[in-house]
Amino acid sequence: LARAASADEAAQALAEHLASVTGGPAVVLLPGEGGLRLAGAPAGLSTLAAESLAMAEQVWSHAQSPTSSPGGESAEWTFSALQGVSGPVGVVGLRAGRPATEPDLAPALIEQGGVVVERAALASAAGENEVLRQADQLRAGVLNSISHDFRTPLASILGSATTLYEYEQQLTSAVRRDLMRSIQEDAERLNAHVGALLDMGRLEGGALKPREEWVDVRELIGSAIRRLAARLGDHKIERDFADRLSLVKADPTLVEQAILNLLDNAAVHTPAGGTLRIAAHEDGRWVMVSVDDEGPGVPADQQAAIFDKFRRGPSDRTGGLGLGLSITKGFVEAMGGRVALVSPLGPSGGSRFMISLGKVAETPRGLL
Repeated sequence: LARAASADEAAQALAEHLASVTGGPAVVLLPGEGGLRLAGAPAGLSTLAAESLAMAEQVWSHAQSPTSSPGGESAEWTFSALQGVSGPVGVVGLRAGRPATEPDLAPALIEQGGVVVERAALASAAGENEVLRQADQLRAGVLNSISHDFRTPLASILGSATTLYEYEQQLTSAVRRDLMRSIQEDAERLNAHVGALLDMGRLEGGALKPREEWVDVRELIGSAIRRLAARLGDHKIERDFADRLSLVKADPTLVEQAILNLLDNAAVHTPAGGTLRIAAHEDGRWVMVSVDDEGPGVPADQQAAIFDKFRRGPSDRTGGLGLGLSITKGFVEAMGGRVALVSPLGPSGGSRFMISLGKVAETPRGLL
């Protein structure tokens, strides 16, 4: 009973225990949308006769009335209310069989069983409420992004395009190129926003199915840096790679995107002209990629939530969605890996974000 994770599991466990101590079959009925339903029963019993079910419903109705004493008997079953701490939670039915082994235990078992069923039902409801809360949080974040983070680049694109269309002949070549560059940059930002929301949707919906290929993370780091070249601007990149690095079995697309997100995050928080340091090393069980920035660091009271959805750091002025780190965490954990943060790196701040990907087989220390 104590191990039951849901009200139905508790009901089935209670029915089995009651059968063992009373010597006859036992059933537990719990309320559903259309009335009582059979939640715990002996093997092979999927429904009750109409007369028995009507008696159980009558007992349930009496149990819900504080002035009535629940109890009832049909031709087959003797029913009684199953009480929790705060009130009735269901109905128990017992049927005579072989001589009871421990008949005195039945009342105590029914009493404790009611409490367990109630607790399991409350736990399930709390879990469902948490899922709904997270869904509402995601929905609110998406609506906020559409209303703000999408409208800003859209307004810029619309303004630049309108200027080009209406005043093309009066504009110099340099001005036209600036306007077209602005359209391109804002369109790329919108495309990144849409991609992030789609990635988060895949993670939230459980639709992410990572592939498994042998990959060298150093090659994926190089690809991520090339893809992000325009965003990196005048930031300098320092590489620290092990001369020999084990291959890992992972989804190359997800690993590259996770690395790209970490580099993008580091660029956002590092002042112009600063240095981003990216390293790739391994220990016996893991291949690790770390990205260091020169930002102000993450305050200790914010580090536990840094990978939450729609979380923006205090030095983020780019108008991003705040999904990059959350997506990175989701991608890496979907491949059985881990993410970690170390901050600050020194007196002047700085942060290190690290992803670790598990090896297929542990490498002996002497071979590292």
